[in-house]
Amino acid sequence: MYNKFIQNAIPSFLLNDNIYKSNTATQQGGALYLYNGYSTGTQNVNASTFESNSSAEGGAVYVSDSYNTVSMGGNTYTNNSANLGGAIYADGKDVIASSGSFTGNSATQQGGAIYNKNRLVAAGTTFTGNTAVEGGAIYNKGTLNINAVTQNVLFSNNYTENDVGGGAIWNTRTLNLNATGGN
Repeated sequence: MYNKFIQNAIPSFLLNDNIYKSNTATQQGGALYLYNGYSTGTQNVNASTFESNSSAEGGAVYVSDSYNTVSMGGNTYTNNSANLGGAIYADGKDVIASSGSFTGNSATQQGGAIYNKNRLVAAGTTFTGNTAVEGGAIYNKGTLNINAVTQNVLFSNNYTENDVGGGAIWNTRTLNLNATGGN
């Protein structure tokens, strides 16, 4: 059973300045489950707070395998938990996490803050104190683009349990780091 706060199948929408707190789903997306199938569009979730949400996959947000772009700018993710992706499970075509913060999120398996399965862009984002068995902040098994050209991307005090490795990032596929000229 899915007990999500919002389950969405609309190709384009905008959610701004919302608080999602203490929501639980037994399977995917404690607060938001974003899916639009084969439609194209942009789903925007901006300037929102995700706190203490939980699920098996994507403690706060689950982005399903879809053909759209999901843009998440200026959001804060604090103390969310899951097996995979303590805050976000990203399996969308393009998931963009910008100008946000991930603090104290945890995963019992992979991706304390984010579990990325497809294509993820991180820019101007801070990852602090996130934990998992693999990938304290990010577990990447797709394509991860970290863009710190105009805005810093900070990884601080993230860790993996049992000294497995990848306190900040556990990478199994493609990692592109662009830090030329960063502040």
